Amino acid sequence: MLWLYFAVAAAFVAGFIDVIAKKITNENNQAINSALITFIFTGLFSFILIIYRIKHNYVDLNKIDRKNYIHFIIYALLFLLIEIFYWQSIKYGKNPGMSRLVYNTNIIFTFTVAYLFFNATINFKTIVGIFIT
Repeated sequence: MLWLYFAVAAAFVAGFIDVIAKKITNENNQAINSALITFIFTGLFSFILIIYRIKHNYVDLNKIDRKNYIHFIIYALLFLLIEIFYWQSIKYGKNPGMSRLVYNTNIIFTFTVAYLFFNATINFKTIVGIFIT
């Protein structure tokens, strides 16, 4: 059940992110550059956080399987692409909520990929959950 609390918190924060992104794109016409600048700050904050976690023994990078680094790189590249598309959507849309609404249809793709690659089960409750969201 803990996952649900984190998901709700993420949804709440995402609402603020969308409004801030729309404010930024209204004030300047550089949506892609704005997205890239946010990644610079995200990288800086992430670097500080990982150094803190290493220093306080919360993480041991040697315990991360080296095979996962290719997945980290692929994830980072795809996430960058997602953010560029998303910022462009917010830039050209009137309401950032509409961009988020369409973006959240990714759940359909997520369940499909999980079913195909991870043998995840899709039952009636899952289908109802997809339609609710």
